[in-house]
Amino acid sequence: MDVVRTAIQSLGGTLSIVSEPGGGSSFPLRLPITIAIINVLLVKTGSFTLAVPLTAVERTMEIKSEDVATIDGQDQFFIGTETVPLVNFRTLLNLDSVVESRNETSYLFLTEIKGVRTGVRVDRLLGNQEVFVKPLARPLSAIRGVNGATILGEGEVVFIVDILNNAL
Repeated sequence: MDVVRTAIQSLGGTLSIVSEPGGGSSFPLRLPITIAIINVLLVKTGSFTLAVPLTAVERTMEIKSEDVATIDGQDQFFIGTETVPLVNFRTLLNLDSVVESRNETSYLFLTEIKGVRTGVRVDRLLGNQEVFVKPLARPLSAIRGVNGATILGEGEVVFIVDILNNAL
C-alpha cells in the first residue's frame, strides 16, 4: 500500500486507510480534477478545437439569424419568455478580433457565466466525448480559463476551458 500511496501523492492526491475492528477497511482515494476522466463537449471556434466540461453545459442549440436581436449593443435571443445574452466563444477567450460573419444558422451551447444564463456561439459543435484531463505546466498553467488539456484519438491536443470556475 505504501507504493500506491506514494504514487498517488506524487499526483497531488491522497490515500487513506480507514479500519474498524470487525467492520473491515476502506481506502478513500482523492485525486485532483486535473487527474480525471470527464465528459466534454468538443467545439470548433476559428481554427481551434476546444473542450468544455459537460457539467458547465445546460444544452446545445442551433438558432436562426432572425432569432437574434441586438439590444443595447448586446446580441440576445429568446428561450420561451426569457431573454438570453449571446456571446462569441472567440471573444470570451480573446482568440482574435475578427468580426464574425452572420451565418443563417448559429451553433451555441447554453451555460452560466458570472451567474447569468448565456448562449455561447461557436463555429461548430463536434459532439460529446469522454477525455482524460492532463494538467498544464508553466507557462500554459497561467492561461486564464483553461484548466487542462487532453489528447484526442487522432493526436490533436485540445485545451479544456472551465467556464464555471474561471471568470473569463
